[in-house]
Amino acid sequence: MPAHAPPSNYTCAVRHLSPSGRWTWLFGVLAVGLGFRLLLAYVLLPDSGYWQDVALFASWAQSLAYYGPGRFYETAGFADYPAGFLIVVWLVGVISNAISADDVFLTRALIKAPAMLADVGIAFVAYLAIRRIASRRAALIAAAIYLINPVTWLDSALWGQNDALGTLALSLAVLGLAARQPELAALSGAAALLIKPQFAILAPLIIVVLVHRHALQDSSVWRRAKDGPLRLLTSAAVGLLALWLPPALFGQTPVDLVSHMQQQANLYPYASMSAFNPWTIFSLLYSGRAPELTELIPWVDDRDAVFAFVTPFVVGLALFAGACAIALWRLWRSLGTRDERIQLWACSSTIVFAFFVLATRMHERYAFPFFALALPLVVLSKRWLLAYAVATVGCWANIYAIYALSWVDGWAYTGPDLLTGALATPLGMAVDSAVNTVALLLVLWVGGIRRAGETTIGRIESNSDVGVVGSKRGSVLQQPDGGLVVPHPQP
Repeated sequence: MPAHAPPSNYTCAVRHLSPSGRWTWLFGVLAVGLGFRLLLAYVLLPDSGYWQDVALFASWAQSLAYYGPGRFYETAGFADYPAGFLIVVWLVGVISNAISADDVFLTRALIKAPAMLADVGIAFVAYLAIRRIASRRAALIAAAIYLINPVTWLDSALWGQNDALGTLALSLAVLGLAARQPELAALSGAAALLIKPQFAILAPLIIVVLVHRHALQDSSVWRRAKDGPLRLLTSAAVGLLALWLPPALFGQTPVDLVSHMQQQANLYPYASMSAFNPWTIFSLLYSGRAPELTELIPWVDDRDAVFAFVTPFVVGLALFAGACAIALWRLWRSLGTRDERIQLWACSSTIVFAFFVLATRMHERYAFPFFALALPLVVLSKRWLLAYAVATVGCWANIYAIYALSWVDGWAYTGPDLLTGALATPLGMAVDSAVNTVALLLVLWVGGIRRAGETTIGRIESNSDVGVVGSKRGSVLQQPDGGLVVPHPQP
């Protein structure tokens, strides 16, 4: 960067990272969030955890620590995760054995740690992302919202699942796009896929943005921004290399990886596995079976035609594709404008939540990334905050019900608590499915961010560091009805 050039927004956002800087509040928020999770997982509820998941992950960790990754898929028995997550549990196994060899209970306890640390990482990434478009106060609030959101700590500190790991990678991918770092976006997108294959749903967004920026722009723009087709090639190379190296450690070729992902996608071919969405209501009505505590949602094969040649899988895929098309169209219109960075977060969060509500084969936790990706919108728009709050209620109730019922087969199980008992009824599941559907409708309604008009009413707190909100280079403005107005750059 030339000496006379002004620092970039990203540089301004990170250059104060020092003990004497103004990041003390952020570190305090992150420390409280991590401390709360550690307290839940290891002090208040040390026996918590979805026992099947935690036990399975711990067995993988021990196997990898002793025998390495080379023949893992041949010897581990059931292993439905790709190499990215297995590398994480491998590290957990090594650390566990270094502390106390062959201590299965220690390994099971430590298996929650990566997701809890990822929660803190997500809050930090959210802070960086929002400092690019809003004030420090807004960024701190967003980090706190994520860390206190019951969906997040229920998933990591209590359940022991790994959704936060893939969500951290997705957040970095969108941040990479917002910061015009295509290689970071490609690398993070590949990492997300290698942690959980369903996180590949943001691949179309990443491809659309990179192609628009590095293949369809005028050559004068490329020369000025050093953003030409070469960056598209380097991003593709980084992404493909990331998709090749970790699986190779486990003896998988790229063809093996694709085959493994396809097998896992077809492992549970049901309209709804345990997600409370419209397919839950369909499953209850179509099957005619009453829910049981061991099979809350009747398993209806989504490959069976219900009308002519129409299957639930095709209907769900078509609905999801339609929602994606709306979100990507809004993003496409904003590319190259002042709206672009905010619209990246709106598009990514819309795609994730539409996937959870509209597609078949969904588990209860598949909306998890929404609660990180929507944060930049939540702190700038009352309508987005409303959609986020409704989604939090619906998804938390969904995850809680499934988690609480994981103990049904336990010898000391005495029956569901009052909330679980209510949710485990057809009416309870239908109501929560309706709540999640309403949340998606709200997201689709507020998903578009209008370009600046003549009226600018109200604004977020002034921010002179980054130069976006209330600065000389432009402002992010909020209307009384909660909508966002993102003005054109000011001269």
